Amino acid sequence: MTGIEIRDTQFASWSDPDAWMETMKGTKWNTVLQEESAFVKKVIENPKVKDRIGKFQAAYRSAKEKAQHIQFQVNPITVTWHNAFFKEWRFSEDSTNHLARDIVVHSDTVWCTEDVGDGAESMELQAWSSKKTKPLWKKYPVGPDIGLVGKKLYYLGVKNKLVYHQLWCCDAMTGKNERCIYKERSSHANLSLEKHGDGRLKLIREDSQDITVFEILVSGSFLRRHSKYPIPGSWIVPLAQPYGIEFAWQSQGILVIKRHGASVVWKCGPHKAPKKLLEIDAGHILFDPFAVWAGIVPTTVYVTRPDVGSIQYMYNGDALLLEKPVQPTGLRTRRFHSRSKDGTIVHGIVTYKAHSRPNHLLAIGYGAYGMPTSVGSVVQRWAPLVYSGWAIVHTFLRGGGDHTEEWAKAGRLEGRVHTIDDFIALVKTAQSYFQVGPSHTVIYGRSAGGLLVGDTLNRYPEGTLMRGVYAEVPYVDELRTTTNPELPLTELEANEFGYPNQRLEDFIQVALLSPADSAMTLKTPNVLVLTRTAENDSQVFAYESVKWIRRLRAEQGPNGAPKLCIVEKDQGHFALPEDTLEQWSLDAAILDTWIHNEL
Repeated sequence: MTGIEIRDTQFASWSDPDAWMETMKGTKWNTVLQEESAFVKKVIENPKVKDRIGKFQAAYRSAKEKAQHIQFQVNPITVTWHNAFFKEWRFSEDSTNHLARDIVVHSDTVWCTEDVGDGAESMELQAWSSKKTKPLWKKYPVGPDIGLVGKKLYYLGVKNKLVYHQLWCCDAMTGKNERCIYKERSSHANLSLEKHGDGRLKLIREDSQDITVFEILVSGSFLRRHSKYPIPGSWIVPLAQPYGIEFAWQSQGILVIKRHGASVVWKCGPHKAPKKLLEIDAGHILFDPFAVWAGIVPTTVYVTRPDVGSIQYMYNGDALLLEKPVQPTGLRTRRFHSRSKDGTIVHGIVTYKAHSRPNHLLAIGYGAYGMPTSVGSVVQRWAPLVYSGWAIVHTFLRGGGDHTEEWAKAGRLEGRVHTIDDFIALVKTAQSYFQVGPSHTVIYGRSAGGLLVGDTLNRYPEGTLMRGVYAEVPYVDELRTTTNPELPLTELEANEFGYPNQRLEDFIQVALLSPADSAMTLKTPNVLVLTRTAENDSQVFAYESVKWIRRLRAEQGPNGAPKLCIVEKDQGHFALPEDTLEQWSLDAAILDTWIHNEL
Protein backbone atom coordinates (compact mmCIF):
# COMPACT_ATOMS: atom_id res chain seq x y z
CA MET A 1 0.00 0.00 0.00
CA THR A 2 2.93 2.36 0.69
CA GLY A 3 3.86 4.14 -2.53
CA ILE A 4 0.77 3.03 -4.46
CA GLU A 5 -0.94 6.02 -6.08
CA ILE A 6 -4.57 4.86 -5.81
CA ARG A 7 -5.86 4.46 -2.26
CA ASP A 8 -9.14 2.57 -1.78
CA THR A 9 -11.33 2.61 1.31
CA GLN A 10 -14.93 1.50 1.80
CA PHE A 11 -15.93 5.16 1.64
CA ALA A 12 -13.87 6.53 -1.25
CA SER A 13 -11.01 6.02 -3.68
CA TRP A 14 -8.58 8.77 -4.61
CA SER A 15 -5.26 9.35 -6.30
CA ASP A 16 -2.11 10.80 -4.75
CA PRO A 17 0.33 11.76 -7.52
CA ASP A 18 3.16 12.03 -4.98
CA ALA A 19 2.61 8.57 -3.47
CA TRP A 20 5.89 7.40 -5.02
CA MET A 21 7.73 9.57 -2.46
CA GLU A 22 6.61 7.31 0.37
CA THR A 23 9.30 4.71 -0.38
CA MET A 24 11.96 7.45 0.02
CA LYS A 25 14.24 5.59 -2.38
CA GLY A 26 15.59 5.89 -5.91
CA THR A 27 16.96 8.52 -8.24
CA LYS A 28 13.73 10.48 -8.36
CA TRP A 29 13.59 10.84 -4.57
CA ASN A 30 17.27 11.87 -4.41
CA THR A 31 16.61 14.50 -7.08
CA VAL A 32 13.75 15.92 -5.00
CA LEU A 33 16.01 16.15 -1.94
CA GLN A 34 18.66 17.94 -3.99
CA GLU A 35 16.07 20.42 -5.23
CA GLU A 36 14.85 21.12 -1.69
CA SER A 37 18.44 21.54 -0.51
CA ALA A 38 19.03 24.07 -3.30
CA PHE A 39 16.04 26.16 -2.19
CA VAL A 40 17.39 26.22 1.36
CA LYS A 41 20.95 26.98 0.24
CA LYS A 42 19.74 30.00 -1.72
CA VAL A 43 18.13 31.41 1.42
CA ILE A 44 21.20 30.69 3.56
CA GLU A 45 23.34 32.66 1.09
CA ASN A 46 21.32 35.78 1.88
CA PRO A 47 23.81 38.06 3.73
CA LYS A 48 21.26 38.95 6.40
CA VAL A 49 20.61 35.27 7.14
CA LYS A 50 24.34 34.51 7.21
CA ASP A 51 24.97 37.32 9.65
CA ARG A 52 22.20 36.18 11.94
CA ILE A 53 23.34 32.55 11.92
CA GLY A 54 26.69 33.54 13.45
CA LYS A 55 25.09 35.82 16.04
CA PHE A 56 22.45 33.28 16.93
CA GLN A 57 24.98 30.48 17.38
CA ALA A 58 26.80 32.72 19.84
CA ALA A 59 23.53 33.42 21.66
CA TYR A 60 22.78 29.71 21.97
CA ARG A 61 26.29 28.98 23.24
CA SER A 62 26.01 31.74 25.82
CA ALA A 63 22.64 30.43 27.01
CA LYS A 64 24.07 26.92 27.26
CA GLU A 65 27.09 28.09 29.27
CA LYS A 66 24.93 30.02 31.71
CA ALA A 67 22.38 27.24 32.15
CA GLN A 68 22.67 24.98 35.16
CA HIS A 69 23.12 21.46 33.89
CA ILE A 70 20.70 18.97 35.38
CA GLN A 71 22.92 16.26 36.77
CA PHE A 72 22.36 13.39 39.17
CA GLN A 73 25.00 11.41 41.04
CA VAL A 74 24.05 7.74 41.20
CA ASN A 75 26.94 5.62 42.37
CA PRO A 76 28.90 4.63 40.38
CA ILE A 77 27.76 6.99 37.59
CA THR A 78 27.01 10.62 36.79
CA VAL A 79 23.89 11.26 34.70
CA THR A 80 23.32 14.44 32.67
CA TRP A 81 19.59 14.82 32.05
CA HIS A 82 18.98 16.58 28.72
CA ASN A 83 15.30 15.66 28.43
CA ALA A 84 12.98 12.66 28.54
CA PHE A 85 14.54 11.26 25.35
CA PHE A 86 18.26 11.91 25.88
CA LYS A 87 20.39 11.24 28.93
CA GLU A 88 24.15 10.98 29.04
CA TRP A 89 25.91 8.89 31.63
CA ARG A 90 29.46 7.97 32.51
CA PHE A 91 31.21 6.08 35.24
CA SER A 92 32.33 8.69 37.73
CA GLU A 93 36.02 7.90 37.27
CA ASP A 94 35.79 7.67 33.47
CA SER A 95 35.50 10.38 30.82
CA THR A 96 33.59 8.24 28.29
CA ASN A 97 29.99 9.41 27.88
CA HIS A 98 27.20 7.05 26.82
CA LEU A 99 23.92 8.30 25.36
CA ALA A 100 20.78 6.57 26.66
CA ARG A 101 17.00 6.73 26.59
CA ASP A 102 16.51 4.95 29.94
CA ILE A 103 18.91 4.01 32.74
CA VAL A 104 18.82 1.67 35.75
CA VAL A 105 21.64 1.49 38.30
CA HIS A 106 22.35 -1.04 41.06
CA SER A 107 25.64 -1.40 42.90
CA ASP A 108 28.35 -1.15 40.21
CA THR A 109 26.10 -2.31 37.34
CA VAL A 110 24.32 -0.05 34.85
CA TRP A 111 21.58 -1.12 32.45
CA CYS A 112 20.53 1.26 29.69
CA THR A 113 18.70 1.44 26.38
CA GLU A 114 20.39 3.21 23.48
CA ASP A 115 19.19 4.11 19.99
CA VAL A 116 21.62 2.31 17.67
CA GLY A 117 19.73 3.27 14.50
CA ASP A 118 20.96 6.84 13.92
CA GLY A 119 17.73 8.32 15.24
CA ALA A 120 15.41 5.59 13.92
CA GLU A 121 14.53 4.58 17.52
CA SER A 122 15.99 1.11 17.12
CA MET A 123 16.71 0.38 20.77
CA GLU A 124 19.39 -1.90 22.19
CA LEU A 125 19.52 -2.99 25.83
CA GLN A 126 23.01 -3.00 27.35
CA ALA A 127 24.40 -4.08 30.72
CA TRP A 128 27.61 -2.43 31.91
CA SER A 129 29.98 -2.92 34.84
CA SER A 130 32.39 -0.29 36.13
CA LYS A 131 35.12 -2.90 35.82
CA LYS A 132 34.57 -3.44 32.09
CA THR A 133 35.18 -1.33 28.98
CA LYS A 134 32.41 -2.96 26.95
CA PRO A 135 28.91 -4.19 27.78
CA LEU A 136 28.49 -7.41 29.77
CA TRP A 137 25.60 -8.37 27.49
CA LYS A 138 23.19 -6.86 24.95
CA LYS A 139 19.67 -7.46 23.63
CA TYR A 140 18.16 -6.15 20.40
CA PRO A 141 15.55 -5.04 19.50
CA VAL A 142 13.81 -3.87 22.64
CA GLY A 143 11.55 -1.02 23.71
CA PRO A 144 12.94 2.16 25.26
CA ASP A 145 11.94 1.46 28.91
CA ILE A 146 13.55 -0.83 31.48
CA GLY A 147 13.16 -1.55 35.18
CA LEU A 148 14.66 -3.68 37.94
CA VAL A 149 12.64 -5.63 40.51
CA GLY A 150 14.54 -8.00 42.74
CA LYS A 151 17.09 -9.82 40.59
CA LYS A 152 15.06 -9.52 37.39
CA LEU A 153 15.45 -6.90 34.71
CA TYR A 154 12.23 -6.04 32.85
CA TYR A 155 12.11 -4.74 29.28
CA LEU A 156 9.67 -4.41 26.36
CA GLY A 157 9.38 -6.57 23.28
CA VAL A 158 8.98 -4.98 19.83
CA LYS A 159 6.20 -6.01 17.47
CA ASN A 160 6.91 -3.32 14.91
CA LYS A 161 9.06 -0.24 15.20
CA LEU A 162 7.50 1.97 17.92
CA VAL A 163 4.95 -0.74 18.81
CA TYR A 164 5.81 -2.42 22.12
CA HIS A 165 3.51 -5.37 22.73
CA GLN A 166 5.29 -7.66 25.18
CA LEU A 167 6.83 -7.51 28.65
CA TRP A 168 9.93 -9.63 29.13
CA CYS A 169 12.25 -10.31 32.04
CA CYS A 170 15.67 -11.89 32.39
CA ASP A 171 18.36 -12.40 35.01
CA ALA A 172 19.71 -8.92 35.53
CA MET A 173 23.36 -9.88 35.85
CA THR A 174 23.62 -12.44 33.05
CA GLY A 175 20.85 -11.50 30.64
CA LYS A 176 19.84 -15.18 30.57
CA ASN A 177 16.62 -17.02 31.44
CA GLU A 178 14.48 -14.74 29.27
CA ARG A 179 10.76 -15.03 29.80
CA CYS A 180 7.77 -13.29 28.24
CA ILE A 181 5.29 -12.57 31.03
CA TYR A 182 2.74 -10.42 29.21
CA LYS A 183 1.60 -10.11 25.60
CA GLU A 184 -0.75 -7.40 24.40
CA ARG A 185 -3.34 -8.59 21.89
CA SER A 186 -5.03 -5.30 20.97
CA SER A 187 -3.52 -3.51 17.98
CA HIS A 188 -4.69 -0.21 19.47
CA ALA A 189 -2.74 -0.49 22.75
CA ASN A 190 0.92 0.10 23.47
CA LEU A 191 3.05 -0.74 26.52
CA SER A 192 5.54 1.26 28.53
CA LEU A 193 7.37 0.88 31.84
CA GLU A 194 7.53 3.55 34.53
CA LYS A 195 9.66 3.62 37.66
CA HIS A 196 7.81 5.09 40.65
CA GLY A 197 8.88 5.86 44.20
CA ASP A 198 10.53 3.27 46.44
CA GLY A 199 11.31 0.69 43.75
CA ARG A 200 7.79 0.34 42.38
CA LEU A 201 7.84 -0.64 38.71
CA LYS A 202 4.64 -0.25 36.71
CA LEU A 203 3.57 -1.60 33.35
CA ILE A 204 1.41 0.98 31.57
CA ARG A 205 -1.06 -0.17 28.94
CA GLU A 206 -2.35 2.79 26.92
CA ASP A 207 -4.94 3.04 24.19
CA SER A 208 -4.94 6.71 23.13
CA GLN A 209 -4.86 8.00 26.72
CA ASP A 210 -7.11 5.24 28.11
CA ILE A 211 -4.72 3.78 30.66
CA THR A 212 -4.52 0.55 32.65
CA VAL A 213 -1.71 0.22 35.20
CA PHE A 214 -0.14 -2.98 36.52
CA GLU A 215 2.43 -2.94 39.32
CA ILE A 216 5.13 -5.60 38.91
CA LEU A 217 5.82 -7.43 42.17
CA VAL A 218 9.06 -9.15 43.20
CA SER A 219 7.40 -12.48 42.49
CA GLY A 220 6.90 -11.40 38.89
CA SER A 221 3.11 -11.27 39.27
CA PHE A 222 0.95 -8.18 38.65
CA LEU A 223 -1.13 -5.99 40.92
CA ARG A 224 -3.68 -4.18 38.76
CA ARG A 225 -4.43 -0.53 39.44
CA HIS A 226 -6.87 1.88 37.85
CA SER A 227 -4.87 5.11 37.78
CA LYS A 228 -1.31 6.04 36.93
CA TYR A 229 -0.75 7.88 40.20
CA PRO A 230 -2.97 6.26 42.84
CA ILE A 231 -3.51 8.60 45.77
CA PRO A 232 -4.12 6.90 49.14
CA GLY A 233 -7.68 7.35 50.32
CA SER A 234 -6.39 8.56 53.69
CA TRP A 235 -4.67 11.60 52.14
CA ILE A 236 -6.30 14.97 52.45
CA VAL A 237 -5.88 16.37 48.95
CA PRO A 238 -5.19 20.06 48.40
CA LEU A 239 -7.77 21.61 46.11
CA ALA A 240 -11.41 21.29 45.19
CA GLN A 241 -10.84 22.66 41.67
CA PRO A 242 -9.95 20.17 38.90
CA TYR A 243 -6.24 19.51 38.39
CA GLY A 244 -3.97 16.97 36.76
CA ILE A 245 -1.37 14.92 38.61
CA GLU A 246 2.18 15.40 37.39
CA PHE A 247 4.04 13.32 39.99
CA ALA A 248 3.36 11.44 43.23
CA TRP A 249 5.69 9.87 45.79
CA GLN A 250 3.51 8.00 48.22
CA SER A 251 5.97 7.19 50.99
CA GLN A 252 6.96 10.87 51.24
CA GLY A 253 3.46 12.27 50.82
CA ILE A 254 4.59 14.30 47.81
CA LEU A 255 1.99 15.32 45.23
CA VAL A 256 2.77 17.60 42.26
CA ILE A 257 -0.30 18.88 40.49
CA LYS A 258 -0.66 20.82 37.24
CA ARG A 259 -3.19 23.29 35.92
CA HIS A 260 -2.67 24.94 32.51
CA GLY A 261 1.12 25.23 32.79
CA ALA A 262 1.27 26.04 36.51
CA SER A 263 2.55 23.45 39.01
CA VAL A 264 2.29 23.10 42.78
CA VAL A 265 4.21 20.76 45.11
CA TRP A 266 2.15 19.59 48.10
CA LYS A 267 3.12 17.62 51.17
CA CYS A 268 0.10 15.45 51.92
CA GLY A 269 -0.93 12.84 54.42
CA PRO A 270 -3.79 11.70 56.63
CA HIS A 271 -5.43 13.70 59.42
CA LYS A 272 -3.88 17.09 58.55
CA ALA A 273 -4.22 19.78 55.94
CA PRO A 274 -1.82 19.57 52.98
CA LYS A 275 1.23 21.82 53.08
CA LYS A 276 2.24 23.80 49.98
CA LEU A 277 6.00 23.44 49.43
CA LEU A 278 6.36 25.26 46.12
CA GLU A 279 4.26 26.91 43.42
CA ILE A 280 5.38 28.02 39.95
CA ASP A 281 3.36 29.80 37.26
CA ALA A 282 5.31 28.20 34.43
CA GLY A 283 7.95 25.53 34.08
CA HIS A 284 8.80 21.99 35.07
CA ILE A 285 9.56 20.25 38.38
CA LEU A 286 11.83 17.19 38.37
CA PHE A 287 12.54 15.15 41.50
CA ASP A 288 15.77 13.15 41.13
CA PRO A 289 14.28 9.99 39.56
CA PHE A 290 17.11 7.78 40.78
CA ALA A 291 16.75 8.93 44.38
CA VAL A 292 12.96 8.60 44.20
CA TRP A 293 13.29 5.05 42.84
CA ALA A 294 15.72 4.16 45.64
CA GLY A 295 13.57 5.90 48.28
CA ILE A 296 16.43 8.20 49.31
CA VAL A 297 15.94 11.43 51.25
CA PRO A 298 17.32 14.11 51.06
CA THR A 299 16.59 14.33 47.33
CA THR A 300 17.69 16.83 44.69
CA VAL A 301 14.86 18.65 42.89
CA TYR A 302 15.33 20.74 39.74
CA VAL A 303 12.79 23.42 38.90
CA THR A 304 13.08 24.89 35.39
CA ARG A 305 11.38 28.24 34.87
CA PRO A 306 11.59 30.67 31.93
CA ASP A 307 12.44 33.65 34.15
CA VAL A 308 15.22 32.05 36.23
CA GLY A 309 16.31 28.96 34.29
CA SER A 310 17.07 25.83 36.32
CA ILE A 311 16.92 26.14 40.09
CA GLN A 312 18.27 23.42 42.37
CA TYR A 313 16.43 22.57 45.58
CA MET A 314 16.90 19.88 48.19
CA TYR A 315 13.88 18.06 49.57
CA ASN A 316 14.71 17.07 53.17
CA GLY A 317 11.56 15.10 53.94
CA ASP A 318 9.61 18.13 55.08
CA ALA A 319 10.51 21.16 52.93
CA LEU A 320 12.20 22.27 49.71
CA LEU A 321 15.41 24.17 50.46
CA LEU A 322 17.11 26.32 47.83
CA GLU A 323 20.58 24.91 47.18
CA LYS A 324 22.13 27.48 44.85
CA PRO A 325 21.54 31.20 44.20
CA VAL A 326 18.92 31.97 41.58
CA GLN A 327 20.31 33.34 38.30
CA PRO A 328 17.61 35.42 36.57
CA THR A 329 17.43 35.01 32.81
CA GLY A 330 16.33 38.59 32.20
CA LEU A 331 12.98 37.32 30.95
CA ARG A 332 9.47 37.88 32.24
CA THR A 333 6.42 35.61 32.05
CA ARG A 334 2.75 36.52 32.08
CA ARG A 335 -0.27 34.25 32.16
CA PHE A 336 -3.29 35.05 30.02
CA HIS A 337 -6.50 33.39 28.91
CA SER A 338 -8.95 33.51 26.05
CA ARG A 339 -12.33 32.14 25.11
CA SER A 340 -12.34 29.44 22.44
CA LYS A 341 -14.97 29.23 19.70
CA ASP A 342 -17.29 27.00 21.78
CA GLY A 343 -16.98 29.24 24.86
CA THR A 344 -14.34 27.18 26.71
CA ILE A 345 -11.76 29.21 28.61
CA VAL A 346 -8.23 28.37 27.43
CA HIS A 347 -4.90 29.50 28.88
CA GLY A 348 -1.45 30.50 27.74
CA ILE A 349 1.86 31.84 29.01
CA VAL A 350 3.93 34.45 27.25
CA THR A 351 7.66 34.94 27.88
CA TYR A 352 9.53 38.05 26.76
CA LYS A 353 12.51 40.22 27.62
CA ALA A 354 11.95 42.13 30.84
CA HIS A 355 11.50 45.92 30.71
CA SER A 356 10.76 45.87 27.00
CA ARG A 357 7.83 45.57 24.66
CA PRO A 358 8.10 42.67 22.20
CA ASN A 359 7.82 43.41 18.51
CA HIS A 360 7.18 39.88 17.24
CA LEU A 361 5.33 36.77 18.43
CA LEU A 362 6.22 33.09 18.14
CA ALA A 363 3.16 31.05 19.18
CA ILE A 364 3.75 27.39 20.09
CA GLY A 365 1.07 24.72 20.02
CA TYR A 366 0.79 20.94 20.33
CA GLY A 367 -2.39 19.53 21.88
CA ALA A 368 -2.14 15.76 21.35
CA TYR A 369 -1.55 12.44 23.14
CA GLY A 370 -2.08 14.04 26.54
CA MET A 371 1.53 15.26 26.38
CA PRO A 372 2.38 18.29 28.54
CA THR A 373 3.74 21.49 26.98
CA SER A 374 7.43 22.16 27.70
CA VAL A 375 7.46 25.71 29.08
CA GLY A 376 10.58 25.78 31.23
CA SER A 377 13.21 25.57 28.48
CA VAL A 378 12.46 28.87 26.73
CA VAL A 379 16.05 30.14 27.05
CA GLN A 380 17.68 26.91 25.84
CA ARG A 381 15.35 26.64 22.85
CA TRP A 382 14.58 30.23 21.83
CA ALA A 383 17.38 32.39 23.26
CA PRO A 384 18.29 34.35 20.09
CA LEU A 385 14.70 35.29 19.36
CA VAL A 386 13.46 36.07 22.85
CA TYR A 387 16.50 38.27 23.59
CA SER A 388 16.11 40.17 20.30
CA GLY A 389 12.53 41.29 20.83
CA TRP A 390 10.31 38.25 20.27
CA ALA A 391 7.64 37.07 22.70
CA ILE A 392 7.34 33.29 23.02
CA VAL A 393 3.74 32.21 23.54
CA HIS A 394 2.99 28.74 24.93
CA THR A 395 -0.59 27.58 24.51
CA PHE A 396 -2.32 24.94 26.63
CA LEU A 397 -4.81 23.30 24.32
CA ARG A 398 -7.37 20.57 24.62
CA GLY A 399 -5.67 17.32 23.71
CA GLY A 400 -2.50 18.19 25.63
CA GLY A 401 -1.43 17.03 29.08
CA ASP A 402 -1.40 20.38 30.86
CA HIS A 403 -4.54 19.88 32.92
CA THR A 404 -6.87 16.96 33.70
CA GLU A 405 -7.34 13.65 31.90
CA GLU A 406 -10.68 14.90 30.62
CA TRP A 407 -8.97 17.97 29.16
CA ALA A 408 -6.47 15.78 27.32
CA LYS A 409 -9.11 13.44 25.91
CA ALA A 410 -11.21 16.40 24.72
CA GLY A 411 -8.78 16.89 21.83
CA ARG A 412 -9.03 13.39 20.38
CA LEU A 413 -10.89 12.44 17.20
CA GLU A 414 -13.72 14.91 16.55
CA GLY A 415 -12.31 17.06 19.38
CA ARG A 416 -9.30 17.89 17.17
CA VAL A 417 -11.18 20.88 15.78
CA HIS A 418 -11.42 22.29 19.33
CA THR A 419 -7.63 22.13 19.63
CA ILE A 420 -7.31 24.30 16.53
CA ASP A 421 -9.96 26.73 17.81
CA ASP A 422 -8.15 26.97 21.17
CA PHE A 423 -4.84 27.78 19.48
CA ILE A 424 -6.27 30.47 17.21
CA ALA A 425 -8.10 32.14 20.10
CA LEU A 426 -4.92 32.33 22.18
CA VAL A 427 -2.82 33.66 19.29
CA LYS A 428 -5.34 36.44 18.70
CA THR A 429 -5.44 37.34 22.40
CA ALA A 430 -1.63 37.51 22.60
CA GLN A 431 -1.54 39.71 19.49
CA SER A 432 -4.12 42.04 20.99
CA TYR A 433 -2.33 42.24 24.34
CA PHE A 434 1.03 43.20 22.83
CA GLN A 435 -0.40 45.08 19.82
CA VAL A 436 1.58 42.81 17.49
CA GLY A 437 -0.16 42.10 14.21
CA PRO A 438 -0.21 39.07 11.91
CA SER A 439 2.70 40.45 9.85
CA HIS A 440 4.93 40.00 12.90
CA THR A 441 3.59 36.62 14.05
CA VAL A 442 4.97 33.11 13.43
CA ILE A 443 3.30 29.89 14.61
CA TYR A 444 5.28 26.78 15.55
CA GLY A 445 4.38 23.11 15.90
CA ARG A 446 6.44 19.98 16.32
CA SER A 447 5.39 16.45 15.32
CA ALA A 448 1.63 16.29 16.02
CA GLY A 449 1.86 20.06 16.42
CA GLY A 450 2.53 20.11 12.69
CA LEU A 451 -1.06 19.02 12.14
CA LEU A 452 -2.16 21.94 14.32
CA VAL A 453 -0.17 24.62 12.50
CA GLY A 454 -0.93 23.04 9.11
CA ASP A 455 -4.66 23.25 9.79
CA THR A 456 -4.25 26.81 11.07
CA LEU A 457 -2.58 27.66 7.76
CA ASN A 458 -5.55 26.06 5.97
CA ARG A 459 -7.83 28.55 7.73
CA TYR A 460 -5.60 31.60 7.20
CA PRO A 461 -3.76 30.99 3.91
CA GLU A 462 -3.51 34.70 3.07
CA GLY A 463 -1.56 35.47 6.23
CA THR A 464 -4.34 37.27 8.12
CA LEU A 465 -3.37 35.48 11.36
CA MET A 466 0.38 34.92 10.89
CA ARG A 467 3.12 35.58 8.38
CA GLY A 468 5.18 32.47 9.07
CA VAL A 469 4.72 28.79 9.87
CA TYR A 470 7.61 26.84 11.41
CA ALA A 471 7.16 23.08 11.71
CA GLU A 472 9.63 20.45 12.94
CA VAL A 473 9.11 16.81 11.89
CA PRO A 474 5.47 17.75 11.22
CA TYR A 475 2.61 15.29 10.91
CA VAL A 476 0.85 16.68 7.83
CA ASP A 477 0.02 13.81 5.44
CA GLU A 478 -2.80 12.71 7.71
CA LEU A 479 -5.18 11.11 5.21
CA ARG A 480 -2.58 8.83 3.61
CA THR A 481 -1.09 7.93 6.99
CA THR A 482 -4.34 7.06 8.76
CA THR A 483 -5.48 4.89 5.83
CA ASN A 484 -2.20 2.92 5.61
CA PRO A 485 -2.13 0.04 8.13
CA GLU A 486 1.42 -0.84 7.03
CA LEU A 487 2.78 2.13 8.98
CA PRO A 488 3.73 1.37 12.62
CA LEU A 489 1.53 3.97 14.31
CA THR A 490 -1.63 3.88 12.18
CA GLU A 491 -3.69 1.33 14.14
CA LEU A 492 -2.01 2.26 17.40
CA GLU A 493 -3.26 5.85 17.10
CA ALA A 494 -6.69 5.10 15.61
CA ASN A 495 -8.46 6.41 18.72
CA GLU A 496 -6.33 9.57 18.76
CA PHE A 497 -6.48 10.79 15.15
CA GLY A 498 -9.17 8.55 13.68
CA TYR A 499 -9.54 5.39 11.61
CA PRO A 500 -10.84 6.49 8.19
CA ASN A 501 -10.72 2.92 6.87
CA GLN A 502 -13.50 1.87 9.25
CA ARG A 503 -15.39 4.98 10.42
CA LEU A 504 -17.11 7.33 7.98
CA GLU A 505 -17.09 10.28 10.39
CA ASP A 506 -13.33 9.85 10.79
CA PHE A 507 -12.83 9.74 7.03
CA ILE A 508 -14.73 12.99 6.54
CA GLN A 509 -12.87 14.85 9.29
CA VAL A 510 -9.40 13.64 8.33
CA ALA A 511 -10.02 14.39 4.65
CA LEU A 512 -11.03 17.94 5.53
CA LEU A 513 -8.14 18.59 7.92
CA SER A 514 -5.16 16.81 6.29
CA PRO A 515 -2.69 19.65 5.49
CA ALA A 516 -0.86 17.79 2.72
CA ASP A 517 -4.14 17.23 0.87
CA SER A 518 -5.39 20.79 1.41
CA ALA A 519 -2.06 22.04 0.03
CA MET A 520 -3.00 20.77 -3.44
CA THR A 521 -5.29 23.78 -3.88
CA LEU A 522 -4.16 26.12 -1.09
CA LYS A 523 -2.65 29.46 -2.11
CA THR A 524 -0.34 30.94 0.53
CA PRO A 525 1.63 33.66 -1.30
CA ASN A 526 2.26 35.80 1.80
CA VAL A 527 3.22 33.14 4.35
CA LEU A 528 6.69 31.68 4.81
CA VAL A 529 6.60 27.96 5.62
CA LEU A 530 9.75 26.41 7.07
CA THR A 531 9.88 22.71 7.87
CA ARG A 532 12.64 20.56 9.27
CA THR A 533 12.46 16.79 8.95
CA ALA A 534 14.83 13.79 9.03
CA GLU A 535 15.41 10.78 6.81
CA ASN A 536 15.55 8.30 9.73
CA ASP A 537 12.39 9.52 11.44
CA SER A 538 10.21 6.49 12.27
CA GLN A 539 7.34 8.47 13.77
CA VAL A 540 6.68 11.01 11.02
CA PHE A 541 8.35 10.06 7.76
CA ALA A 542 10.28 12.70 5.85
CA TYR A 543 8.11 12.37 2.73
CA GLU A 544 5.21 14.04 4.58
CA SER A 545 7.06 17.37 4.83
CA VAL A 546 8.37 17.10 1.28
CA LYS A 547 4.88 16.53 -0.16
CA TRP A 548 3.42 19.40 1.83
CA ILE A 549 6.08 21.97 0.96
CA ARG A 550 6.24 21.14 -2.74
CA ARG A 551 2.47 21.38 -3.09
CA LEU A 552 2.34 24.72 -1.29
CA ARG A 553 5.14 26.04 -3.47
CA ALA A 554 3.52 24.82 -6.69
CA GLU A 555 0.21 26.51 -5.88
CA GLN A 556 1.77 29.95 -5.43
CA GLY A 557 3.88 29.78 -8.58
CA PRO A 558 7.40 31.20 -8.94
CA ASN A 559 6.74 34.23 -6.74
CA GLY A 560 5.62 34.56 -3.15
CA ALA A 561 6.90 33.72 0.30
CA PRO A 562 9.57 30.99 0.55
CA LYS A 563 8.50 27.39 1.16
CA LEU A 564 11.50 25.57 2.64
CA CYS A 565 12.05 21.94 3.63
CA ILE A 566 15.27 20.98 5.41
CA VAL A 567 15.87 17.21 5.38
CA GLU A 568 18.53 16.01 7.81
CA LYS A 569 20.50 12.85 7.12
CA ASP A 570 21.46 10.37 9.88
CA GLN A 571 18.87 11.88 12.20
CA GLY A 572 15.48 10.79 13.48
CA HIS A 573 12.47 12.29 15.22
CA PHE A 574 14.72 13.73 17.95
CA ALA A 575 17.96 15.55 17.17
CA LEU A 576 21.02 14.74 19.25
CA PRO A 577 21.82 17.48 21.78
CA GLU A 578 25.11 18.33 20.04
CA ASP A 579 23.32 18.89 16.71
CA THR A 580 20.62 21.26 17.89
CA LEU A 581 22.71 24.43 18.21
CA GLU A 582 23.55 24.62 14.50
CA GLN A 583 20.06 23.60 13.36
CA TRP A 584 18.15 25.92 15.67
CA SER A 585 20.45 28.84 14.78
CA LEU A 586 19.73 28.41 11.07
CA ASP A 587 15.97 28.16 11.57
CA ALA A 588 15.82 31.15 13.92
CA ALA A 589 17.93 33.20 11.49
CA ILE A 590 15.52 32.49 8.62
CA LEU A 591 12.48 33.38 10.73
CA ASP A 592 14.00 36.59 12.07
CA THR A 593 15.19 37.71 8.64
CA TRP A 594 11.76 37.05 7.16
CA ILE A 595 9.85 38.86 9.88
CA HIS A 596 12.11 41.93 9.37
CA ASN A 597 11.33 41.94 5.62
CA GLU A 598 14.97 41.22 4.77
CA LEU A 599 14.60 37.81 3.13
